[in-house]
Parts: sequence; C-alpha cells; structure tokens
Amino acid sequence: MGSEIPQFCDKLGSQKPLPPNCLTFSNGRGAITWYLRYQQFKSVIICAYSCPSLIESFKSQGIEVGHFDIGAPPEHSGEWLAISTALFGGNAPLIPGYCLVDASHTAFAHTQRPVGVAILSSPRKNTALPDGAILRFEGGLRSMTDDLPMALQSVAYKTTARTLWYNANNELALWYNGLAEDAWPTEPCRMSPESIWKLEHMDIEWHETRRINNYQILKSELVGIPYHKVNGVPYCYPILVSNRDDTLEVLHYDRIYATRLWWDAKFDRDRFPVAAKYADQLICLPVDQRHTDSDMQRIAATVRMVAKY
Repeated sequence: MGSEIPQFCDKLGSQKPLPPNCLTFSNGRGAITWYLRYQQFKSVIICAYSCPSLIESFKSQGIEVGHFDIGAPPEHSGEWLAISTALFGGNAPLIPGYCLVDASHTAFAHTQRPVGVAILSSPRKNTALPDGAILRFEGGLRSMTDDLPMALQSVAYKTTARTLWYNANNELALWYNGLAEDAWPTEPCRMSPESIWKLEHMDIEWHETRRINNYQILKSELVGIPYHKVNGVPYCYPILVSNRDDTLEVLHYDRIYATRLWWDAKFDRDRFPVAAKYADQLICLPVDQRHTDSDMQRIAATVRMVAKY
C-alpha cells in the first residue's frame, strides 16, 4: 500500500476542459521556475518545511530565499514572491502582496481555489499520470507554454514504472521510476498531450471522495495520535510521532509505504521550531484513491501497535 500510484487507478468520465488561464507543465518545479521568470521575481519567501530540491533550484538560479514557520506566514510579501504551501492538501494562507499558492499536494486545486489567486496543482503526484502540473493565474494563457519542449524520456520511463506497478512487478518498477526521476529536465517543459487528455476526463468527485473518506477513517482509528489537520482533499494522513524510524520500519515490513516527506529540509531550526518538529517527527500515511476502507484499518492497526507520541 502507498508509494507511487499504479496505472489504471483513476476513474475516467466526461470531459471537463481546462480553463484557458490554466498553463500545463510537466512538473511543479518547472512551473514555478517559469512563473518566477515570467513575473521577473528575484526573491521568494516560503515555508521552512518545503521540498529541498525546490529550494536548491531557486538558489541555483540566483533567487534569494527567505523562510517562515508553519502556521506563521508573513503579514505581507513586500517585493518578494510569497509561496504559500497548501501542506498535505489543506488550505493555504493567502499572503497579501505577491502570492503563489503551491497546492502541489493536490490534483485539482486549479479548479476550486479562489479566482484571482495564482495557484499550482500537481496531478502527477496524486494520480497515475506520468507528468502534469497546472499553473493558473490571472492573465495566463494556455498558449504561453506551446513553445516549451516535452519531457518525453521521463514520461516514457514513468509510464513504464506505473504499468509495472499495476502488474505487481515492484523491483523493475522502482528501477524505471528512478530513471524517470533522474531524467526530469531542469528547465520548464510542457505537459504531454496524453496526460492532458486523461486529466480532462478524470472523475474529480470520485477522486476527492475516495481520498477524503480514507483520511476520515484514519482520523477515527488513530484518535489521540497528533496529526496535521487537512481542510481539503488530502495528499496523506500526516501524523507526528516520537519514534518515527521504528514506526516506519514496522510499516514498511508490513508492506505499507509511508514516508518522512521533507525530513531533509534545510533551514534554521532555532528560528523555525514547528518546521523542525515536522522534519523530525512527521509520517505521511497513504490515503490515495486506490485504497479501500479495510486498507485504512490495516494501516491504523499497524500504527497503533508501534507509534509513540
């Protein structure tokens, strides 16, 4: 249970075309890079608990990076671009000034969050698509990405990996998945046409209902264990435990792939204590749409057996 989502795990339905102000990219990091260049920002302020590769990407481009703690966003972005992270699919604070909501822990936030706010969602992280990130902002046009290349090699590797996972060929799937991650271009790329077609035909209500239902089961079964409340469509069920390594070892032994997420985020731990706590204690329990009620009960039973808090 958990890990990457295998091929054929998303329910399709009637087409819902993307709005014209939604730009399509291969992945979220490329989308943010494109947006920074388009808007000519030279500095960003972002939650200290963030993806380390995203921060390294900023620094490699000469972008100045500032931080704020979880639950303590700045009152105003000033001349910086404030990236407000919708952690684990929850609601992100809207920071006055220049703000981009990073909702890459969701697949469909671009269809639901407030109009007038720049927002990023990442279908490739939450569905079986091999690529896909959607950037919506006022003044954006789909045609703006027409001249970008596609990440064809990464898409081919990722599609192979997801198909192998569907056929339970896990070792070979992991190998192809590693090739896919290594092959992602550092420059922005546009989303493949096949992924756009599938995204526009996905049953959004089914996807979101399954994830919310699984989250609620874990919430009910794990009463008492500290967790991060997600008001939205959950990426995972995030818990905080004092014996994370032991808990993960037992979960993995039971073939439940839970993750530490951004345990290696780099920031001043004295200045940002909540982010430090999340980096040290957080576990993401899987709640994705392929899993059943009994799967959630099995996950909860394993966590209750070993977790300390």
